[in-house]
Order: sequence, then C-alpha cells, then structure tokens
Amino acid sequence: MADAITPKEVQALRHKPVDVALLNSNDVRRLIFDVFAHFSHLAPADWFLQHFDPEDMHLDFGPVQIRDHDGFRAWYTDWLAHCPWEYHEISGIEVAGDATGGFHAQFLLHHTGEWQGGPGEINVAMTEDGPFNRLLRETWRLKVSGGDLKITYYGADFILL
Repeated sequence: MADAITPKEVQALRHKPVDVALLNSNDVRRLIFDVFAHFSHLAPADWFLQHFDPEDMHLDFGPVQIRDHDGFRAWYTDWLAHCPWEYHEISGIEVAGDATGGFHAQFLLHHTGEWQGGPGEINVAMTEDGPFNRLLRETWRLKVSGGDLKITYYGADFILL
C-alpha cells in the first residue's frame, strides 16, 4: 500500500511546473502590476499595445468597447487629454490556467486620479471635473504567443464610483 500524501506535499505539488521555462501565474501577476504602473506614469499607447493580441483584442469598459489597436489609441489619446494623473492600487489577484491553455485573472483595482475638461469624446462616463475615486473588478484573459503573454480580454466592472 502506498504512503498517503501529506498536506504539505499536496500544496507543493500544486505549484510544480511541467516545465520551469513556461510562463506561469506569477508572470501574469507581474504583467498586471507592470501595466498599471505604466498607466500611472502615463506611458505611451505603444507600450500597452505590445501586450494586447492584435488579432483577438476585446476591451470592455462598460460603455466603451475596444476591438483593435486603433481603437485603443483613440481611447487612450482621449483619456490622456483629460486625465493629468492617475494612480492604481491592485489587490486580491486570482489567477487560473497555464501556459498551454491560457490564463484567466481577476482582481480589484482602486483607481484614483483627476479628470479635466468635461466628458471626453470616447470616455463619456467621465462627466465631472475634479478628483475621481473608484473601485473596479477587473477580469483578464491571456494567452501565450511567441513566449510572451498577450491580453485577449480586458473587462472592468465598476463596483463603486
């Protein structure tokens, strides 16, 4: 009769990779933090676009639906024209999946900043000038392409505005 597996072994084996070179859930977490650090620094659109799959891109920000790189550029140009600064605090990251089948991530995002100039051309939900403080539930789907993570779906549901 085989020895029973211990709880410690169960926990360790849960994280044992098939191949240590493959991307894993920590790479997903790293990308999440990297993306929002770049948003906080108002990075150029091309920095973000390298992380979106140009053939399978779905961004769902409530009234704003983006399906391609040109749509992201237009949305982000409008955002930058009205938002001189923003800050993002990430918590509760949950990641499922693997490098072969893709990843699914959910997390909370506390998003603060300042809006100026009335409603944007694309960002129509931002109607009031001044500071904003909101809580969002973010959902991402990612795939591995050419050894890199590519975001295929990015959804943001507003919990608190």
